[in-house]
Amino acid sequence: MSERLPLTDPYDVLTIAAIADELRATIGNGRVQRIGLIDARTIGAEIYAGGQRRYLIASADDRHPRLRLAAAMPSLDSALVTPFGLLLRKHVRGGVILGIDQPPLERLVRLSIAKRQIPLTVDEPLASENDESDDDGEFLPEEEGNLRFVTLVIELMGRHSNLILTDNDGVIMESAKRVTPAMSRVRTVLPRLPYRPPPPLDRLDPRTASEAAVRS
Repeated sequence: MSERLPLTDPYDVLTIAAIADELRATIGNGRVQRIGLIDARTIGAEIYAGGQRRYLIASADDRHPRLRLAAAMPSLDSALVTPFGLLLRKHVRGGVILGIDQPPLERLVRLSIAKRQIPLTVDEPLASENDESDDDGEFLPEEEGNLRFVTLVIELMGRHSNLILTDNDGVIMESAKRVTPAMSRVRTVLPRLPYRPPPPLDRLDPRTASEAAVRS
Protein backbone atom coordinates (compact mmCIF):
# COMPACT_ATOMS: atom_id res chain seq x y z
CA MET A 1 0.00 0.00 0.00
CA SER A 2 1.49 3.33 -1.05
CA GLU A 3 1.96 6.15 1.46
CA ARG A 4 -0.71 8.83 1.25
CA LEU A 5 0.90 12.12 0.27
CA PRO A 6 -0.20 15.35 1.95
CA LEU A 7 -2.23 17.79 -0.07
CA THR A 8 -0.43 20.83 -1.45
CA ASP A 9 -1.23 23.95 0.57
CA PRO A 10 -2.65 26.49 -1.93
CA TYR A 11 -2.67 29.39 0.53
CA ASP A 12 0.55 31.36 0.30
CA VAL A 13 0.71 34.99 1.47
CA LEU A 14 0.03 36.39 -2.00
CA THR A 15 -3.03 34.19 -2.51
CA ILE A 16 -4.37 35.21 0.90
CA ALA A 17 -3.79 38.88 0.07
CA ALA A 18 -5.92 38.44 -3.07
CA ILE A 19 -8.65 36.72 -1.05
CA ALA A 20 -8.64 39.53 1.51
CA ASP A 21 -9.01 42.08 -1.31
CA GLU A 22 -11.96 40.15 -2.74
CA LEU A 23 -13.68 39.91 0.64
CA ARG A 24 -13.24 43.63 1.31
CA ALA A 25 -14.87 44.38 -2.06
CA THR A 26 -17.80 41.99 -1.56
CA ILE A 27 -18.66 41.61 2.14
CA GLY A 28 -16.98 44.65 3.69
CA ASN A 29 -19.46 46.61 5.85
CA GLY A 30 -21.93 43.75 5.45
CA ARG A 31 -24.24 42.39 8.12
CA VAL A 32 -23.87 38.76 9.19
CA GLN A 33 -27.40 37.40 8.80
CA ARG A 34 -26.64 33.77 9.66
CA ILE A 35 -23.60 31.90 10.89
CA GLY A 36 -23.07 28.36 12.11
CA LEU A 37 -21.04 25.18 11.89
CA ILE A 38 -20.86 22.99 8.81
CA ASP A 39 -18.65 20.66 10.81
CA ALA A 40 -16.57 21.06 13.97
CA ARG A 41 -13.84 22.99 12.15
CA THR A 42 -15.78 24.70 9.37
CA ILE A 43 -18.17 27.65 9.52
CA GLY A 44 -20.65 28.98 7.01
CA ALA A 45 -22.11 32.48 7.04
CA GLU A 46 -24.67 34.49 5.11
CA ILE A 47 -23.68 38.14 4.80
CA TYR A 48 -25.82 40.95 3.38
CA ALA A 49 -23.65 43.60 1.74
CA GLY A 50 -24.10 46.06 -1.11
CA GLY A 51 -27.69 44.97 -1.63
CA GLN A 52 -26.73 41.32 -2.13
CA ARG A 53 -26.54 38.18 -0.03
CA ARG A 54 -23.08 36.62 0.01
CA TYR A 55 -22.07 33.25 1.41
CA LEU A 56 -18.76 32.64 3.14
CA ILE A 57 -17.02 29.39 4.06
CA ALA A 58 -14.02 29.30 6.40
CA SER A 59 -12.42 26.04 7.46
CA ALA A 60 -9.54 24.87 9.66
CA ASP A 61 -9.76 21.31 8.40
CA ASP A 62 -6.31 19.67 8.66
CA ARG A 63 -6.23 18.49 5.05
CA HIS A 64 -8.51 21.02 3.38
CA PRO A 65 -8.35 24.45 5.05
CA ARG A 66 -10.11 27.12 3.03
CA LEU A 67 -11.57 30.59 2.92
CA ARG A 68 -13.85 31.41 0.02
CA LEU A 69 -17.17 32.77 -1.12
CA ALA A 70 -19.76 30.18 -2.12
CA ALA A 71 -22.56 30.31 -4.67
CA ALA A 72 -25.20 29.37 -2.07
CA MET A 73 -25.58 29.16 1.68
CA PRO A 74 -23.97 25.91 2.85
CA SER A 75 -25.98 23.49 4.93
CA LEU A 76 -25.33 24.06 8.64
CA ASP A 77 -25.33 21.23 11.15
CA SER A 78 -27.90 22.40 13.71
CA ALA A 79 -27.26 19.32 15.86
CA LEU A 80 -23.58 20.20 16.27
CA VAL A 81 -23.19 22.36 19.38
CA THR A 82 -19.73 23.52 20.45
CA PRO A 83 -18.50 26.44 22.60
CA PHE A 84 -17.00 28.02 19.48
CA GLY A 85 -20.25 27.74 17.54
CA LEU A 86 -22.30 29.18 20.40
CA LEU A 87 -20.00 32.21 20.74
CA LEU A 88 -20.15 32.84 17.00
CA ARG A 89 -23.93 32.98 17.19
CA LYS A 90 -23.86 35.23 20.23
CA HIS A 91 -21.20 37.73 19.15
CA VAL A 92 -21.05 37.54 15.33
CA ARG A 93 -24.56 36.80 14.11
CA GLY A 94 -26.30 40.13 13.54
CA GLY A 95 -23.00 42.00 13.61
CA VAL A 96 -21.46 44.23 10.96
CA ILE A 97 -18.06 43.56 9.38
CA LEU A 98 -16.17 46.80 9.96
CA GLY A 99 -12.83 45.66 8.58
CA ILE A 100 -11.06 42.85 6.74
CA ASP A 101 -7.28 42.74 6.75
CA GLN A 102 -4.23 40.55 6.34
CA PRO A 103 -1.20 41.42 8.49
CA PRO A 104 1.87 41.78 6.23
CA LEU A 105 3.28 38.41 5.12
CA GLU A 106 0.97 36.46 7.44
CA ARG A 107 -1.15 33.51 6.31
CA LEU A 108 -4.27 34.76 8.04
CA VAL A 109 -7.23 37.06 7.53
CA ARG A 110 -8.92 39.06 10.30
CA LEU A 111 -12.59 40.06 10.24
CA SER A 112 -13.37 42.88 12.67
CA ILE A 113 -17.03 42.77 13.72
CA ALA A 114 -19.25 45.08 15.76
CA LYS A 115 -22.59 44.05 17.24
CA ARG A 116 -25.15 45.67 19.50
CA GLN A 117 -25.68 43.50 22.56
CA ILE A 118 -29.32 44.18 23.39
CA PRO A 119 -30.57 42.68 26.68
CA LEU A 120 -33.50 40.32 26.21
CA THR A 121 -36.77 41.00 27.95
CA VAL A 122 -38.22 38.31 30.18
CA ASP A 123 -40.71 37.15 27.56
CA GLU A 124 -38.46 37.50 24.50
CA PRO A 125 -37.38 34.11 23.09
CA LEU A 126 -33.84 33.34 21.98
CA ALA A 127 -33.37 33.21 18.20
CA SER A 128 -32.70 29.75 16.85
CA GLU A 129 -30.10 28.88 14.23
CA ASN A 130 -32.90 27.99 11.81
CA ASP A 131 -34.46 31.43 12.10
CA GLU A 132 -33.87 32.89 8.62
CA SER A 133 -34.31 36.57 9.28
CA ASP A 134 -34.86 38.93 6.35
CA ASP A 135 -33.34 41.89 8.19
CA ASP A 136 -31.38 43.58 5.40
CA GLY A 137 -30.97 46.87 7.23
CA GLU A 138 -27.71 48.77 7.38
CA PHE A 139 -25.71 49.30 10.58
CA LEU A 140 -27.24 52.16 12.57
CA PRO A 141 -25.09 53.73 15.31
CA GLU A 142 -28.19 54.96 17.11
CA GLU A 143 -29.57 51.45 17.65
CA GLU A 144 -30.06 50.65 21.32
CA GLY A 145 -27.71 48.35 23.19
CA ASN A 146 -24.04 48.17 24.07
CA LEU A 147 -21.66 47.94 21.12
CA ARG A 148 -19.33 44.94 21.35
CA PHE A 149 -16.30 44.40 19.12
CA VAL A 150 -14.81 41.00 18.29
CA THR A 151 -12.35 39.68 15.71
CA LEU A 152 -12.61 36.43 13.81
CA VAL A 153 -9.09 35.30 12.88
CA ILE A 154 -8.90 32.80 10.02
CA GLU A 155 -5.47 31.18 9.97
CA LEU A 156 -4.67 29.28 6.75
CA MET A 157 -1.55 27.28 7.54
CA GLY A 158 -2.09 23.74 6.32
CA ARG A 159 -2.62 21.30 9.19
CA HIS A 160 -1.95 24.15 11.64
CA SER A 161 -4.94 26.16 10.37
CA ASN A 162 -7.39 27.50 12.93
CA LEU A 163 -10.43 29.73 13.42
CA ILE A 164 -10.09 31.94 16.48
CA LEU A 165 -12.52 34.43 18.02
CA THR A 166 -10.97 37.21 20.11
CA ASP A 167 -12.44 40.08 22.09
CA ASN A 168 -11.67 43.78 21.76
CA ASP A 169 -8.61 43.38 24.00
CA GLY A 170 -7.10 40.63 21.86
CA VAL A 171 -7.96 37.88 24.34
CA ILE A 172 -9.01 34.51 22.92
CA MET A 173 -12.68 33.78 23.51
CA GLU A 174 -12.73 30.38 21.76
CA SER A 175 -11.31 28.58 18.74
CA ALA A 176 -12.17 25.74 16.39
CA LYS A 177 -9.03 23.96 17.64
CA ARG A 178 -7.71 24.31 21.17
CA VAL A 179 -3.93 23.98 21.35
CA THR A 180 -2.58 23.09 24.80
CA PRO A 181 1.04 23.45 25.98
CA ALA A 182 1.36 19.66 25.72
CA MET A 183 0.41 19.88 22.04
CA SER A 184 2.72 22.77 21.15
CA ARG A 185 5.64 24.36 22.97
CA VAL A 186 5.67 27.20 20.46
CA ARG A 187 2.14 28.60 20.69
CA THR A 188 -0.83 27.87 22.93
CA VAL A 189 -4.38 28.66 21.77
CA LEU A 190 -6.86 28.52 24.67
CA PRO A 191 -9.71 30.68 25.96
CA ARG A 192 -8.73 33.63 28.20
CA LEU A 193 -5.16 33.71 26.88
CA PRO A 194 -3.88 36.67 24.82
CA TYR A 195 -3.94 35.96 21.11
CA ARG A 196 -0.45 35.67 19.65
CA PRO A 197 0.02 35.47 15.88
CA PRO A 198 1.79 32.46 14.38
CA PRO A 199 5.60 32.61 14.58
CA PRO A 200 7.08 34.24 11.47
CA LEU A 201 8.58 31.98 8.82
CA ASP A 202 12.11 32.44 7.54
CA ARG A 203 11.32 33.72 4.08
CA LEU A 204 12.00 36.55 1.68
CA ASP A 205 9.66 39.50 1.48
CA PRO A 206 8.25 39.29 -2.09
CA ARG A 207 7.54 43.03 -2.02
CA THR A 208 11.22 43.98 -1.64
CA ALA A 209 13.26 40.91 -2.60
CA SER A 210 15.86 41.50 -5.32
CA GLU A 211 16.51 39.15 -8.22
CA ALA A 212 19.89 38.29 -6.74
CA ALA A 213 18.33 37.35 -3.39
CA VAL A 214 15.75 35.15 -5.07
CA ARG A 215 18.42 33.34 -7.10
CA SER A 216 20.73 32.79 -4.13
